[in-house]
Amino acid sequence: MTRPRFIPLDRPGRLATGTPYQLMYLEAGDEHIAVRFIGLMPGAGRELSRTRVALRDERGGDYPFELTLHGGQIVPEEAIFSFAGPLGTTSQVDIILGNDETVIETIDVRPAPVDTIDR
Repeated sequence: MTRPRFIPLDRPGRLATGTPYQLMYLEAGDEHIAVRFIGLMPGAGRELSRTRVALRDERGGDYPFELTLHGGQIVPEEAIFSFAGPLGTTSQVDIILGNDETVIETIDVRPAPVDTIDR
């Protein structure tokens, strides 16, 4: 098992209703991928929880997920989607948001070559 790879994204976006969010990071491990969204308005986390979110690899495979919501009132709401599956040979994933199959991000999840890793 290799260490999970942390991929900072920091990309703004809007839900279909116009509610803004920030796609913060993707964590890719051998057996899971976690995607973190920050809601930029009250209720954004709950709205994300009612929105179709999918992770699709380059072979067309979808992964089941668990959703965790945090925050609200004082700190922004955040939604973390944890996808599970045999991801060891996956090189690219699409994050899909909404029923219209809109791909909001395509991410290369291959491990970085050893000589390029900061120590």
